[in-house]
Amino acid sequence: DMTMTAADRSPSLGVRLAQRGAELQVSTALSGGAAHRAGLSSGDVLVACDGIRVNEAALKAMLARRTPGDRVRLHAFRRDELLEFEATLDAPVQTEVSLALKPGANLLRDAWLNVRASDRGARRAKTGRS
Repeated sequence: DMTMTAADRSPSLGVRLAQRGAELQVSTALSGGAAHRAGLSSGDVLVACDGIRVNEAALKAMLARRTPGDRVRLHAFRRDELLEFEATLDAPVQTEVSLALKPGANLLRDAWLNVRASDRGARRAKTGRS
């Protein structure tokens, strides 16, 4: 079984950010993500969320207090123009994968690999495994 989980339980804006001095720049607005749908682009400088000036840590803390589906107002500079966007937060991004064998998985694997029962017995005797 493969299980996907989110390392961070905070809702997602769907962006990769880079803190460059005092500026929080959008390095990537992921296609179809909340920020992209709202109109943010790579290179935009994010300055505020819901009227409060943000850096990377402050934005992360603000998002941690929200839930997926909440709307946030974002202010960003694109070149020299201040723009306002409204983004609807997405569910946390699932980035961690766990794999677990189901009971009987060895039999399925052996059938897939066309391993006979006699071959399994010989392999166990050779390795000392049961």
